[in-house]
Amino acid sequence: MEKIADKLTKYIVKINIISETEYEIYKYGFVIGLEFFLCAATCFMVAAWISMITEYILFLVTFFVLRSYIGGIHMRSYWACYILSCTVIIISLLGVKYYSLSSGKGLFIAFIEIIIVELAMKFETKETDVNLDYLLKAKYVISFVYMVLIIFYGFRLNTFANTILNALSVLTISLLLEKIEKGIVAKRREN
Repeated sequence: MEKIADKLTKYIVKINIISETEYEIYKYGFVIGLEFFLCAATCFMVAAWISMITEYILFLVTFFVLRSYIGGIHMRSYWACYILSCTVIIISLLGVKYYSLSSGKGLFIAFIEIIIVELAMKFETKETDVNLDYLLKAKYVISFVYMVLIIFYGFRLNTFANTILNALSVLTISLLLEKIEKGIVAKRREN
């Protein structure tokens, strides 16, 4: 990825789209974009193979909208992130395809996960100087997702509701792992 991003960035510098001073920023952007594209394309091919393209798109949209507010663990290398991301997305899609939760169970699980996320966000607020407007927006987004779940379950669109629920579950687990990792790192710094 790095070599391709380097060549792309050198090319846009060469044709004067960006200046030399912007090189590192654009190279980083190309690396991130290429890495995301590879992961998304891999998962898209698997989703097409198992006839779940709509669910895959719904999962990605839910995941990235929530992740931008909730956060979560980050892997140390791209390839670890790629393998874990693809595996989690594919398992989530297969879970939706072969196992369906009832609306009551799904809403209960989502409610518990939202409480966990809210508590983790409150803990984060106490630990850092987080913008309160940002937290309010995060609460609105989480509430919106929960309302969409209620609507999908209400109209018996359990496949779509369970797809959103799986994205929320993955994010909740990722958030908890991030908190655990931060705690471990903080304890190491103390010692």
